[in-house]
Amino acid sequence: MNMSKKNRIILGIVGAAAAGALIAMLIAPEKTRKLRKSMKDIAGDWSDKFKDALVSGRQELEGAKVKARNEVNHLKSRAEESLGRM
Repeated sequence: MNMSKKNRIILGIVGAAAAGALIAMLIAPEKTRKLRKSMKDIAGDWSDKFKDALVSGRQELEGAKVKARNEVNHLKSRAEESLGRM
């Protein structure tokens, strides 16, 4: 599956942000328990956002699939009509 340039850029930005946030949290002067909770909360938020993005992507893909199928059926009908006139 090929990813568009836009998707690769977005994925790179999200990955860089995640790495930056993790590094910042590891060097931040917080107690260990509080730090682990913060990391767990952030990871959960990212997981939720990733799941939402997957669902959205699947919905877009399904919509594109239906649109393509309808277009193919339309073109097939037009071709059959043209051949029937010959």
